Amino acid sequence: MPVKYPRQTVRLPYPRSRSGCLVCRRLHKKCDERRPECTRCVLKGKLCQWPGASGQREPDPGDAPPTPPTPDLISHPSSHNPRRENASSPVPIFRHGGGRSGPRDEVPRLITLPSCPSMGSVSSMFLAYFVAETSRFMTTVGPEKNPFLTHLLPLAFSDELILYSLLALGGAHLERRQSSPEIKTWVCRHYGQVICLLQGAISRKSNEPLDWLRALLAQIILYLVGVFGSAQDEGAMMHIRAGRKVARRLLSASSKTSDLRVLCGFTFELYTYLALIASPTPYNNGTESELDTRSSLLLSWDILKNYATFGLIVSPIYQSLDIIPRVISLCIRRQAEIMFDEHSSESWAEFVELMTLIETVGSSGSGSADDPHPATSPEEHEQSLTIAAIYRHALAIFAYDAMWCGTIVGDESRLAAVREHALSALMLMPTLMDTPLRNVLLWPTIVIGSCLVNEAEWDVIRNISSIREPISVVIKMKSMLEDLWSANDPALFGPYGLHKHMVSHQTTIYLA
Repeated sequence: MPVKYPRQTVRLPYPRSRSGCLVCRRLHKKCDERRPECTRCVLKGKLCQWPGASGQREPDPGDAPPTPPTPDLISHPSSHNPRRENASSPVPIFRHGGGRSGPRDEVPRLITLPSCPSMGSVSSMFLAYFVAETSRFMTTVGPEKNPFLTHLLPLAFSDELILYSLLALGGAHLERRQSSPEIKTWVCRHYGQVICLLQGAISRKSNEPLDWLRALLAQIILYLVGVFGSAQDEGAMMHIRAGRKVARRLLSASSKTSDLRVLCGFTFELYTYLALIASPTPYNNGTESELDTRSSLLLSWDILKNYATFGLIVSPIYQSLDIIPRVISLCIRRQAEIMFDEHSSESWAEFVELMTLIETVGSSGSGSADDPHPATSPEEHEQSLTIAAIYRHALAIFAYDAMWCGTIVGDESRLAAVREHALSALMLMPTLMDTPLRNVLLWPTIVIGSCLVNEAEWDVIRNISSIREPISVVIKMKSMLEDLWSANDPALFGPYGLHKHMVSHQTTIYLA
């Protein structure tokens, strides 16, 4: 089946004009004459210029717009001249978290861009920010093992699709910290470039695995742009849904080289993780024509374990994630039963089995035979046990919510059980905020936060959320939880309360 990807409209109903920008006139293209930058130039990554200015030329896509913002750079300001930057010049790297640093955060201070298209200062700044800041949120390992730096970044130097994807992601993350019209324009420009290149890559229907790998990576990164960026909408989830079809094409492609297998393993693991934790409620995130992205695993963990990179994203929580599709299936069945005021013995048996499984999964922690990355110290072993316990408690809440669908508060025993899971996890979460495992805490944080009922409990979530960098999804999560808490409405308790809030406010949140 050919893969269809939602098209971005490029052809606009504007008339042919002889007074368009210089770029459109030279290419004999229609121009909508929108100033200071026409729509075509924004989408194609061109720097739009107009007749009448002295010394006009059509610049390269990477040229910088005038008066770019000046970030807090580690390199000395005098060494960074945006108008003289070239492809071989070092890219200045940002300080971590406003100057905080530690062994786990060390990355190369200067990155040289060999064989990389010439980039202006704003694009270079996006890439620098991605390397120094954004990449730190992507895995549970240090920079020396981070596949975004060790594998994806080198690929970007020779691949425009991946390069523009990383530029859009780094820029979207930076925009939250340092917003400006220039940054917003360039984020949109790089995003538009990715869409155009992605459409071309998919439409070729290649049999080469690298082409499908590039397409899947781009769709994953576009989803992450939605998570890191200032606006979240249904468009972000579109990339995960479309990615499933591309992933199947990649799986069916011909044999892969060893280097390609490394990238494939990392990409499949990241896609599977994102598809499973994208939503904080067990209620359907699909459409009339698309299944819930969590209804089944793209690949089983047993297959993914055969890839050398397995565990860089999900260790030591992959066994917990394996339960999510079963919880989603239970929720779908229970919603159908509730419509007819039914309560089947099959659903009850599945719930009991799920709770038994949740209590045992991951309890051995790092160092067990199943752990792809065993702990190398007692401290790491303790951290692995802690994150596994947090996910067990969040999954238990998820299963209760799927089984009872918004009626938990009406039963004292169920409410007490859910509250016990929430408070047990809440006590553990602050201990991981200074470790790389904090990067996989977002999903359990919002699930657990929806079950808290007093100011002292809320303050714990507020404190651990304030430690995080200003990522848009974290800010939105805090806002959504504050709305639930301030409402003081029993009907808005738990993941069901989150679902009801999102429906009534016509909003959504996608996690990573």
